[in-house]
Amino acid sequence: MNRPDSVEKVPSPMDAHLGMRIRGRRQSLEMTPQDLSRALAVDDDSVTRMETGLQRLSACQLHRLSQVLDVPISYFFENAPREQDIGFPGTAFAAPLAAEDEDSLETLDLLRAFLAISDAEKRKRVTQLAQELAGTS
Repeated sequence: MNRPDSVEKVPSPMDAHLGMRIRGRRQSLEMTPQDLSRALAVDDDSVTRMETGLQRLSACQLHRLSQVLDVPISYFFENAPREQDIGFPGTAFAAPLAAEDEDSLETLDLLRAFLAISDAEKRKRVTQLAQELAGTS
């Protein structure tokens, strides 16, 4: 099924983050997009798509970028969005969940663990235990 031309592709939060890191490092080295495209042996449009997050990068591409931009691969993932910041793709909890404090982080950890339980009876027992511990049963 083809997408209409009028529908813009939106990069994932991780792809957008990687693109920002690539652009930032390129600019700090005073490289033009054309310099980077020549060093990577790709066309200028590929660099534009990488930097805007519209082109998903393979492990090989990240490795080559780390060499050309003279940074470790981990550089691209510094301050990357965490799962709890971008939601739970493919679930009923796909909308972002903000985790601003320790209680929120604990809640997200508990929710993640609960969602990983596939057995309905076990989920019911976990719910009953939580209610009992909270004194709400």
